[in-house]
Amino acid sequence: MWDTPEEVKTGTVYYGDNRKWLERWKKHHGLAGLFDLIYADPPFNSNATYLFDKGASGASAQMKAFEDTWRWTTSGADNAADRVARICEGAHPARKSVAGFASMIGNSGMLAYLSYMAERLALLHDLLKTTGSIYLHCDPTASHYLKCIMDEIFRPENFRNEIIWKRTSSRMAKYKHPSVHDTILFYAKEKQQLNKVFTDHDPEYISKFYRYEDKFGLYMIESLAGPGITKKGDSGKPWRRIDPGKVGRHWAAPGTFPSHVAKPSNWDDMPIHEKLDYLDSSGLIYWPPKGRIPRFKRYLSTSKGRVMNDMILDIPPLAASQRTGHPTEKPVPLMERIIKASSKAGDLILDPFCGCGPFLEAGALLGRRIVGIDVSLLAVETITFGRLEDAGVNVQIRGIPEDFESACRLAKDDPFEFERWAVQACTPGMAGNDQQRKDGGVDGSAKLLHKTSDGKELVLAQATKSRRPSIDKVKAFAHEIKTRSEVAAGVFITLHKDSWTPEMQRVADSLGHFKTDPNSAEEFPLLQHWHVGQRYHKKYNLTPRLPEIGHPLDGKELPVKRGGLFRK
Repeated sequence: MWDTPEEVKTGTVYYGDNRKWLERWKKHHGLAGLFDLIYADPPFNSNATYLFDKGASGASAQMKAFEDTWRWTTSGADNAADRVARICEGAHPARKSVAGFASMIGNSGMLAYLSYMAERLALLHDLLKTTGSIYLHCDPTASHYLKCIMDEIFRPENFRNEIIWKRTSSRMAKYKHPSVHDTILFYAKEKQQLNKVFTDHDPEYISKFYRYEDKFGLYMIESLAGPGITKKGDSGKPWRRIDPGKVGRHWAAPGTFPSHVAKPSNWDDMPIHEKLDYLDSSGLIYWPPKGRIPRFKRYLSTSKGRVMNDMILDIPPLAASQRTGHPTEKPVPLMERIIKASSKAGDLILDPFCGCGPFLEAGALLGRRIVGIDVSLLAVETITFGRLEDAGVNVQIRGIPEDFESACRLAKDDPFEFERWAVQACTPGMAGNDQQRKDGGVDGSAKLLHKTSDGKELVLAQATKSRRPSIDKVKAFAHEIKTRSEVAAGVFITLHKDSWTPEMQRVADSLGHFKTDPNSAEEFPLLQHWHVGQRYHKKYNLTPRLPEIGHPLDGKELPVKRGGLFRK
């Protein structure tokens, strides 16, 4: 499934590991560049214990979050040690920075995360046009490390800005100043396009500077003269018996006209004194009651606002009621500001960690051609059948097996990718396990929306592509369910229906059932079988019989649409 190169299809959300998709596109497009703008908001934690505000404070607590989630053995199809060796021993563009981090912080979860990012950032660099830009959204815990990697890959001279976004209000912290911002690293490939983006003036700024008002609105008064003396033309000569040269200045006529004054078609060719006469006759010159120095009346209606800078303080985070279920979801206005600044209508833009899709929504509504990638099946379907569909944007999905035959091909071509997909496909809310080796037979997990009557909430999943999995594997999985105190249930997933034998069913039956409500008669099996063919049932998607599952990122209720979860 991953061997052949493929041309990127615009208006598409791709499911799977973004490294694999990026590598395929690089094979097809070479190093010519493809995307005009890339925005990357990588997860710090695939298992939802995010680095943000988890009660503990200090660098050690945040490092622990990395250790818990970016384990040294974690990376998907290979382990972190293999990845670091591949980067440091080869010709990888980030080999010096990764090697330096390896000697500085050692074989840690942070190093696993940084090597994971280094591989992907190098691919993103190759797929970015020479006129393109990339914005990397990161937490301050890792931003300084990531900047070193970005400097090595994109070169320090192509660093443009470290943008600060105030994402929350001040909070109490015991051992440090409260963390209220995210960091967005802005780099260019070589010579990027950058458009001026204007934001509304702060009310305090308006009240301070636009202190005058007439029937045409608020206005400020500013100088009609520029610094320095000149003898060229009329700009240095007296006008209305006022000589600007006496104060070391020369006449300068602003060309900004409010809507009630027409700008002459020959304005640029008019002599400066004629321009001043026209401004005066149009009521755009303010003559102070005392003194003879005239000034220009600049109306607020002519101002486009403040030019976007590297401090974004006016876009608040989303309220809980506005979120799709993703706890670190970014506001669409923040995405719009980045897209407007570094792309134009018709440009091809990419979000390789698209999550719940605010960047894709903003891009589509602004007339850009959008491409997204995410490793979460739930995220891909939420974006496509939820956010984008509601916004009137039609997109395709690639990478999800469309039928049983393509699921079989995936199992043959990429067993680990099949396991990750099958776990997520069996029931919405199940999250795949990134660790392929030494995973204890657990390929994924989910949390019940409501705990069982004895306080358990974890549901485990194990997937196998083998046509004849051994009974010992089923017994080992049953032992895992029975002995782990927090586990409520388990699902054993096979590709084929007949892989589950009567003997295996007897093992499952021996574990018994559980309840979420002790007063209810409804019971659920502690261990049950699900096969991939049930996803492609003729009438509807068949899922394991389980109580309600919470969102894999925050445990809250899953998004529901048209009476069912996001499935066609």
